[in-house]
Amino acid sequence: NPNPPKVLLHLYGGENTGFASSNNLVVSNGYAPNSSSTGANGVAGDDTLTVSNAGAFNSGDHVLIYQTVGNDPGHWELNAVQAINGNSLKLARNLEHSYQDEGNSTRRAQVVIASSYDNFEVINGGSVYPNKGLDQGADHGGFVYIRARTISVKAGGTIQANGYGFRQGNDWDGWYDWGDAGDSECSTDQDTNNTSNNCSGGGGAYAHSCCCGSNNYGAGGGGNRTAGQTGKYDNCNCEQGGQGGGTKGDESGNELHFGGGGGAAYCGGAAGGGIVVLGAETIIVESGGTISANGDNGGGCCHSAGGGG
Repeated sequence: NPNPPKVLLHLYGGENTGFASSNNLVVSNGYAPNSSSTGANGVAGDDTLTVSNAGAFNSGDHVLIYQTVGNDPGHWELNAVQAINGNSLKLARNLEHSYQDEGNSTRRAQVVIASSYDNFEVINGGSVYPNKGLDQGADHGGFVYIRARTISVKAGGTIQANGYGFRQGNDWDGWYDWGDAGDSECSTDQDTNNTSNNCSGGGGAYAHSCCCGSNNYGAGGGGNRTAGQTGKYDNCNCEQGGQGGGTKGDESGNELHFGGGGGAAYCGGAAGGGIVVLGAETIIVESGGTISANGDNGGGCCHSAGGGG
C-alpha cells in the first residue's frame, strides 16, 4: 500500500471505441454537430488541460486540441477526456504539444468535441457546418470534426466550413486612411488600420476619392496554402493597395490553419475558411456532393474589400 500509489498498469480503450452500431445519422437539412471551448492551457507531457467551459465536456468525449492564435499556431492533436475536475480535463494520454490561451488577441487555444457515429450520411439538401465561426468572436469555433465508421456525402449534400475562419477587417475610417487588416494566426486585433498584411490576414485598402469608382487600391486577400492577392494599384495619385495575406501550413498535416481574413476597404472584407476534420474507415463523396472550407468573396464596393483565404 505505497503512498502515493504505484501504477502497475495503464489500460486505455482501443481506437475503435465510441462507435455504437445503432448510432447512425442521416442529415437532410442544416446540422452543426460540434461544441467547443476556448481557454485551453496545458503543457506538453502532462495529462491535464484547463478550459474555460468544462461543463461542455463529458467523460469519454473524443476531442481535438488546437492552437488558434500565437504560440506556434496551427499545431493540433487528438485525445479523449477521462474525467472532469473543476475547469480541468483529465486526458487519456499525455499532451504532445503545449497550448496557451491568455484571453487576448495574440494567444488563443481551443478544444473541439468530436461527434461520433457508426454511419454518417449527408443527403440531398443536407448541410453540415460549424456551430460558430471565428468571425463571431475570434476565440473559438470554426471546426467540423466528425468520427465515423463510414462517412457518405450524397449528391446535393455538403460538409462545409466556408467563411468560418479568421475574421475580416471591418472598419473604414474615412478618406485618406487605410481600412483594417484581416485577422490571422498572429493577431485577432482588428484595430490595425494599415496597408500591410497581418500574417495571413490581408492588408486594408487605402481610401482615396479619386479612385473610388474603379475598384482600385483594394484590400489584400487572406492567405493560407497560397498567398492572398495584393490589392490592385495604378497611377491615380493614390497609395498602394492592401498587401495580400501570407502563406502558412505544410503538406504533412502536422499543422492545420484557418484561412486569413480579407482586409477592409470602403466596406468590410470577407472571412477566411474554417477547418473540416473527418476520421473514418471509409469516406464516400458522390458526384454532386461537396466537402469545402473556402474563404468568402470580397465585396465590390469602393476600392474593393479583400476576400478570405
